[in-house]
Amino acid sequence: KDSVRPRNRSTSSVGSVFGNGPRTTILNPPNSYVIEEGDEIIVLAEDDDTYEPSIEFPSQAVREAYARCKSQHSTRMPEGPEKMLFCGWRRDIDDMIVELDKIAEPGSELTLMSTIPVETRLDGFRESAKLDVNKLQNLRLKHQVGNQVIRRHLEGLELQKFDSILILADEALETNMQTADSRSLASLLLIRDIIKKSIP
Repeated sequence: KDSVRPRNRSTSSVGSVFGNGPRTTILNPPNSYVIEEGDEIIVLAEDDDTYEPSIEFPSQAVREAYARCKSQHSTRMPEGPEKMLFCGWRRDIDDMIVELDKIAEPGSELTLMSTIPVETRLDGFRESAKLDVNKLQNLRLKHQVGNQVIRRHLEGLELQKFDSILILADEALETNMQTADSRSLASLLLIRDIIKKSIP
């Protein structure tokens, strides 16, 4: 498939914002991720006029750099149980968990981080009757109360242990998309920085 990336070498594509209604932000999407119409690309750049999208085939220098990286690091997807993290709380999070349980490897673990108290979350699951946490086949849920844009709350999660991290637009901000997107981006940058600094 074609890849989309900025022309400017000093610019980096770091994720995507997608979905109808409440938008979802994903950082470092897998190679299999396909950009759909309406999706937005998150880019780190000097300014909004210092780059433009390109679908040109990678240059020889990029191909050589990729080949060196591939020879030094495994590109295989992780096998077996995974540790996943959801930051934020969507109105349809119970549907997301049900669908994720269908495709997750047995023994996988999903941590839910939100400012919503745990009892309130569990009451919501019971009221919707869509998710029975006791009937999950492949996932084990863990709850963490915290704010996804507060650094010390994120650092307490040991982010480097997760195979996947998904940033969700909070349902409390559904009517203020600009604020929701700003929070998602702030969370994304914090997570990237924390993980980067945790690597020896």
